[in-house]
Amino acid sequence: MMKAKRLTEISVPPDIILKVLQELPVKSLLRFRCVSKLWCSEIDSPLFIESHQTRSHTRLGGLNILLQVLDSRNLSYLCSADPEGGEATRFLTVPFRDCLNPLQSVNGFVCLGDRIINPSTREIHVLPLLYFPAGSSGINLWSTYSCNYLGFDPSTNKFKVLNICQSHKGRRFRQHKGVQFKILTLGTQYWRDIDFKIQGKTNSDPCYIKGVIYILFRIKSSIQNVILGFEVEHEKFRIIHLPTDATEKYYTPVHVRENIALIDPQYTTIWILEDCDKKLWKKENFECPPSWRSRSVNFVVSTVHTSEILFYDGKSTLSYYDVESRKSRDCELSNFPGDLMGKGFRITNNVESLVRLKEM
Repeated sequence: MMKAKRLTEISVPPDIILKVLQELPVKSLLRFRCVSKLWCSEIDSPLFIESHQTRSHTRLGGLNILLQVLDSRNLSYLCSADPEGGEATRFLTVPFRDCLNPLQSVNGFVCLGDRIINPSTREIHVLPLLYFPAGSSGINLWSTYSCNYLGFDPSTNKFKVLNICQSHKGRRFRQHKGVQFKILTLGTQYWRDIDFKIQGKTNSDPCYIKGVIYILFRIKSSIQNVILGFEVEHEKFRIIHLPTDATEKYYTPVHVRENIALIDPQYTTIWILEDCDKKLWKKENFECPPSWRSRSVNFVVSTVHTSEILFYDGKSTLSYYDVESRKSRDCELSNFPGDLMGKGFRITNNVESLVRLKEM
């Protein structure tokens, strides 16, 4: 009779297990929470969540591109793709209520209208209702528009939503009422007023950098734009004036070298704010490839922790421009949902996050 083989247990050190887990996508980690109480406790711990998100900026699959597209039924779809191209996957459908609201990603959370979304966990949180002054549509009547902007307070590890409510009337909205500002800390139910007076209208999508939400703003009765910088921690605004020779009507704010920067509509110049206190702007030439102009590329977003700026043509091409080397490259999206081809109109980058919306 053969002797039974003796089974040997192999013990893996806990620190090795944690290092392996940090390399896994959120989808896998959510499943692995069921392995044991110990694994669930480790994966849900704030220290692991923070370290996993930090690692996601550099690990394979930790960063992705989110595209917002429309169909003929006024439904808004979110599609996810690798920054280097490849298959684009539609993963979320939401009603398209207001085209003025931007698609914005901050620390793994996405703000889209009155919804906060964690694309990694597929969780959706609907923001509390806001009440605005009565408005009506039409050329001679006031119309009220409200936009939400997401920010993060590093001192408390809390997300906050800034709301800007604007009223306009007349052809091309040339008349403006006062602008109202409100703030909501995610996880609470009440919007708070912000005491800040300014006349005019927002003139760009937001750009969030190191605790500050930057928005281009056109002051009433002025041909000049300014940048409103909202400090999320202190809930205070500061006004940043543009360079005197930056006279274009529209600019696109982007994130370059940990600074706010502006790209002109002709894609010929980049203005980089190197010192906000000293109002020090640096002007650099932007060498846009001729092939990009022929494709009418007009969607811009800065990538994470690089000197590259991403251009999206609304179809299937992602184009990158490196501010340091001044070189460009293209990546193609494949298997893009056929009924949505060419209907992309917003794009942002996103990092995977284990932070649960239901625990906010």
